[in-house]
Amino acid sequence: MKKFFAIIVASLLAVSAYAQFGVIGGLTSTMPDAKSAYENIKGVNLYHVGVTCKIGGNFFAIQPSLIYRMKGTSIQGVGEGEEATMDYKTGYVELPIQAQLGFALGSIARIYGIAEPYIGYAVTNFKKDESGNFENDIKSVTDKLEYGFGAGVGVELFKHFQLSVRYCWDFGEIGNKIDLAQVAESVKTTKCNCINASLAILF
Repeated sequence: MKKFFAIIVASLLAVSAYAQFGVIGGLTSTMPDAKSAYENIKGVNLYHVGVTCKIGGNFFAIQPSLIYRMKGTSIQGVGEGEEATMDYKTGYVELPIQAQLGFALGSIARIYGIAEPYIGYAVTNFKKDESGNFENDIKSVTDKLEYGFGAGVGVELFKHFQLSVRYCWDFGEIGNKIDLAQVAESVKTTKCNCINASLAILF
């Protein structure tokens, strides 16, 4: 047993020697697939923030992160008078694992492509009340599990700063995540994809 733990510790130390730890944050722009469901669903620009770790070199790297991501939707024209608006801001704790394939431009920059599967779990669900204030109604989220896949491009500057843009396909359905009993049945099959623009600082 002691040998097993010694191997684990040695492996972690070996990995950490080639790893860079840092922080990450940026913009999350939600893009519901309204064409196939309810045309009055609109996305909301929110944010994501967390920690990240890059393991690898210029050609290939793996970069897992642990982030808190806020996704939002605004559904207009609901209710009997078709004048009400339902606004949601759902927060997920996510684990995206980013695979990077790239090349260096001297010692200044590195350009890379991104493939990023992710999984998450809803921990907050802010719903606008009649007064226009947002209250946390996480109990209305019937399916808290979230999963999907992202693809995009990024640039790394001076080995410490990363700028990236990714399009993420959410394989879940927003009808499973929020209470949409007041909305047309077709909304429940709407996908909630998003565009993420991120800045990461590596140490």
